[in-house]
Amino acid sequence: MKKVLTIAAVFMLVLALSISAFAAPSPEVGPDKSEEQENGDVITMKGLDGSQLRDKDGLDGLVEQSGLDPNNLRYVACDISCSRAISGRYTFKITLDVPFKLGLLAHYHNGKWIPESFKQNGSTVEVTTENGMSPFVFVYDTSAPAPVAEAPADNAPAPVGPQKSPQTGYNTVLWIVLAAAMVSLAGYCFVSARKKTQE
Repeated sequence: MKKVLTIAAVFMLVLALSISAFAAPSPEVGPDKSEEQENGDVITMKGLDGSQLRDKDGLDGLVEQSGLDPNNLRYVACDISCSRAISGRYTFKITLDVPFKLGLLAHYHNGKWIPESFKQNGSTVEVTTENGMSPFVFVYDTSAPAPVAEAPADNAPAPVGPQKSPQTGYNTVLWIVLAAAMVSLAGYCFVSARKKTQE
């Protein structure tokens, strides 16, 4: 009976070590900069610390609804404003040097997080909003590279170069599980051999 309990304890230990808890990553502070638009407006970005964001549970819920893999996300938070008062539908462009595909653009409006429409062209993101300006969180999928920038309007070819894909995979847990199993097995063999020697 003791042997059965020992083996069961070993398997429970191995299974417990193999379970990983993945929490939503803390939003990174976005850049502080201004970008002039084609119509002369100036869009200003100010980086936000994760502690400055409201309704984090609502943000996590919105990300969960998007279907993105929570293990491959990168958040960039910033407050975006325009040089003039805007109302209704408004489109602007900003540049964020993040080499991943933007999976979700979350906008805090009227006390809750809502998704906004966007188009990504390399590191440039074109945002279309009907909800004014306020905090935004850019949620990137680190398992997918950013879309290649389109060719300029003068039909000149877009720059071509080697695309380095981000490294994917998560093998650390596997090695921990194997090491724990070997240590547990060695301990079991040691205890069994010691009992036989005492008998």
